[in-house]
Amino acid sequence: AAVELRIEPGQQFRLRSVVVRGNQHTRREVVDREVVLEVGEAITPKSISQTRSNLYDLELFRVVSPELVGDEPNSRDLVLRLEERSNISLEAGGGVSTDQGIKITGRATHRNLAGRGHKLGLLGSMGYGWYGDEWSLDTATPVWRAATRYELPYVPGRGGRLIMEGLINETLQEPNWRMSRSGGSVGMKMRLSSRSEAVVDYRVQVRRLVDLDPGILVNNDPWVPLLGLGADLSGEPVLTSLPRISSGGSLLLIRDDRDDRFDPRSGGYWSTQFELGDGVFTEVVTLRAHAKAERLIPLGPVVLDVVGRGGVGFTQKEGQTLPIEERFFLGGGTTVRGFALNSIGPANYSARPEIDFPSQTEAVIDGLGIADNAAHWVATGGDSMLAFTAELRVPMRLLGLHGLEGTSVVLFSDTGHVGFLDPSVVTTSISEKKDPLVRTSFGAGLRISTPIGPASLDIGFNPNPMTERNETLILPHLSLGVL
Repeated sequence: AAVELRIEPGQQFRLRSVVVRGNQHTRREVVDREVVLEVGEAITPKSISQTRSNLYDLELFRVVSPELVGDEPNSRDLVLRLEERSNISLEAGGGVSTDQGIKITGRATHRNLAGRGHKLGLLGSMGYGWYGDEWSLDTATPVWRAATRYELPYVPGRGGRLIMEGLINETLQEPNWRMSRSGGSVGMKMRLSSRSEAVVDYRVQVRRLVDLDPGILVNNDPWVPLLGLGADLSGEPVLTSLPRISSGGSLLLIRDDRDDRFDPRSGGYWSTQFELGDGVFTEVVTLRAHAKAERLIPLGPVVLDVVGRGGVGFTQKEGQTLPIEERFFLGGGTTVRGFALNSIGPANYSARPEIDFPSQTEAVIDGLGIADNAAHWVATGGDSMLAFTAELRVPMRLLGLHGLEGTSVVLFSDTGHVGFLDPSVVTTSISEKKDPLVRTSFGAGLRISTPIGPASLDIGFNPNPMTERNETLILPHLSLGVL
């Protein structure tokens, strides 16, 4: 076939002036710096669209309506009609899951300080974990976070944002340890393109271990001396631990080509993060890298979602490992389903602690009740991780259930590996050579769109459960809302 393209150029107009309407609280210079056209330049649809997008990215306006007006033969005026959003924003949310319990979040933001688009926000969250294997909340040990955040737009330039954050206090709760931390950070968020961005920051935090199961410790963990333990992990841990000051920078690169953020059906997502511990306070330099790549492949109305994750960490000092909170873990509803949260990888066979731990550090659940033996297996995580997930999503309407719009059936398969690259690290499972190279699971579930957020129910099957670690053949994972 022969194709002939004929182009008849229309009349070209140049920009004579920019008129702004509706900016009652926002200063004129804030609007002007987002206009990509200069007076006297040729007007193009792309430049008008980019200006409109830049103004929306400020998150100050509900409506941005550009219009070209004028009756001169070769020039036009650009009129920007704006409708401002409220200066004060109040947001609330939360969620519940079988892994993390229940959490509510709140945010209060002034988004336009002094009319310059500066933001000042107060963030808070609070939640509770499940008590043992019962569906009741452990209200005696809340998990919470309080922080303040200040953002300056147009730093270092268009699409950039300077962010300063003060972490008043945050409680981190994982299955076998609990930590509190406070500190501050300063960083920049930069839009590289309409689909990609970069975030660089530097932070200093004071961290303390409040509770832990001693089985999660490994030799050469930097927390060992701060817990009053010997180099061979002898003795009883002193809790709360002495403080550990962590400092360093990070670089996060993100590209999001998905067609929809909340219900994507095509495209892809990629992120890479590098975290450097500078050793200013700890005298040990650490490097941690983590990457995620996702590709959504539409197969007619069915979607195949393929996700790969990987991570690795190093320390400068020979014979020292990453601290507990920086090691990699797998297992749970967001990584390898069919396994309990953070239960995959090297483990220590450890006596059960005598102290009163919060719910997340209670004895391991065996699916029917709490194991009553005097010792149990505790996963330690590792300094390397690799995971792969394939998920097939089938809309209910394809199965003839047209009344269940927004609901899908999923079939999934998960594979993952966690381990230590440092041969000097010794755990019970490593010394006994009881660590499978990879752990796999498969199963089925439901995805439901609800007015309060996405809901999911997955039933994971572990084809090779290790009964000595209280692993089960079948494990459900339920989540509702955003945690």
